[in-house]
Amino acid sequence: MSKYRNGDKGVVFSVRARLSPSSPSGSSSSNIWLDPGTIHRFPFFCQMPMVNFPPPFQHSLFECKYTLVATVNDVYKSQPFLIDFEPCVETNPNAKIHTYTYTRDRIRFSLLSGLYYQLHKDTLIRIHIDKLTSSSFSTLIVALKQQIIIGYRQQPDPHVESTILSSVIINGSNSNNQQPSYDKKDGGVLVELPFPNGNDTGVNKLLPTVIGSCRFSVHYKILVSTKIRCGPIVINRKLFEIPITVGTLPHGTSVSPDLRSYADENVLQDMTTCTKPRLSISSVERTTDILPAYDAKRPPIYYPRIPA
Repeated sequence: MSKYRNGDKGVVFSVRARLSPSSPSGSSSSNIWLDPGTIHRFPFFCQMPMVNFPPPFQHSLFECKYTLVATVNDVYKSQPFLIDFEPCVETNPNAKIHTYTYTRDRIRFSLLSGLYYQLHKDTLIRIHIDKLTSSSFSTLIVALKQQIIIGYRQQPDPHVESTILSSVIINGSNSNNQQPSYDKKDGGVLVELPFPNGNDTGVNKLLPTVIGSCRFSVHYKILVSTKIRCGPIVINRKLFEIPITVGTLPHGTSVSPDLRSYADENVLQDMTTCTKPRLSISSVERTTDILPAYDAKRPPIYYPRIPA
């Protein structure tokens, strides 16, 4: 983390490990200089602790990123390799998705997909609006708002920034086929409010809901507002805001009770591998109960291999 006015870079952890083999004498403290032109491989693995670190985030005032840097012969230093890390954030405490309904000024607003959404899996918010044509509103606006609060701990004047990620404009008398699309259904309107593309960056990137960070927080709300025509004057009026949660865990999956926040005082003061990542040399003879990372496109390789 960086870009704070007081010079605090906010490093949550910085770990190093020597992956070079031991010297011929058996002492691991001696440096072994590598010959150029020869391929050298140093397998290793990184074991993350039971700590919820903040997600990668980039802003003009604040950024959070995770990098991996390799140094060879204390001379050559590689370019930082960015690591994509996701914290464990509960999505829905119940496996079943419930419909939530709100009524305001002769409009019934139903969230068919509920108040909880899973990052990278849920792509849109389904909303059903009843009695739209019988109301006095000329225009109804439904939007997904992202609110980011940047501030160091108990900073008296945090920076608050709100961004509309997607929106739908519906005319009370004539619902046309704008993007995102919506269709008439049962005398009402069915709205599909999409989440932003996963390739977006910066403030338009869909981040998980962050509430436990001591430096920034991320919140999401569904904003419903109207435009009322009073003669030649059009008045904008906000009906209500509905807070929603964007988590990383599947619906019905709970966070482990051993999981702690990186902002806890005990985690900040603990310099052991219990609260910091641990880099270790990988070996096929290793007997610890650690499995390799799973890639959906390519299954992991386990040792020893079982003959076909």
